[in-house]
Amino acid sequence: MKRIPFITLALAGLAFAVAVLPSAIAGAMEFSREAFSRGEIWRLWTAHLTHFGAAHLRWDMFALLLLGSLA
Repeated sequence: MKRIPFITLALAGLAFAVAVLPSAIAGAMEFSREAFSRGEIWRLWTAHLTHFGAAHLRWDMFALLLLGSLA
């Protein structure tokens, strides 16, 4: 019996949710050295969920789903 990759699916869903949020929210999540130096340490983790366009999101989700399913 094959197991369902719930964590992989959850991460892909989170990335998609961030992509449809207003750009101000996604902008607060992307990595910025200046913001990180001001103490916004969450940007180390949330930056992986932000994307710079639909093509970037599609390719990242494809790779995540493929590799996450194999793992």
